Amino acid sequence: GLLAAMGLAPIASVGAATPEVIASGLSNPRGLAFAPNGALYVAEAGRGGNGACTPSPPQPAVNRCYSETGSIARIKPEGGFERIVTGLPSLALPNGTSEGGPVDVSFLGTSMFVTMGWGGDPSLRGPLGGKAHLFGTMLHVTPSGALQVVTDVAAHESRLNPGDGNVDSNPYGSVALPGR
Repeated sequence: GLLAAMGLAPIASVGAATPEVIASGLSNPRGLAFAPNGALYVAEAGRGGNGACTPSPPQPAVNRCYSETGSIARIKPEGGFERIVTGLPSLALPNGTSEGGPVDVSFLGTSMFVTMGWGGDPSLRGPLGGKAHLFGTMLHVTPSGALQVVTDVAAHESRLNPGDGNVDSNPYGSVALPGR
């Protein structure tokens, strides 16, 4: 993965701004958020792996397989990154395309919240084992680094199926707001 920053050019300027690479080597980077102290964080969906597999909803003949390579990285001001939360569940297709894992990060004050993607029927999380129960949830990362499930979006979909049709939950972003 590659993360680039675009310089803002004056409106009257002719030509395109040149992107500057500020971090490379990220593992399927997804959502970005600035913490109150100005630090930039990125959700990394991970690489999937050699763990248990389950069919991909859009491609049922292809399996996506489990690992715990999902993470949250802090982009260093001098360039590069540091993974500050690791070991989050990840699902990926054999070609490395991520289909589940950390997809967004959000802050409410200094509290970090992580949205965990999951496409498909939430009942398929259990057989994957490990931390697969975290797919389809929103997590609060405590200051000590512990993970607390704030809400299980996938379970809500499974119980109520608000869109009717196939049970398919795939949260992909969030904004943490006071009281909700």
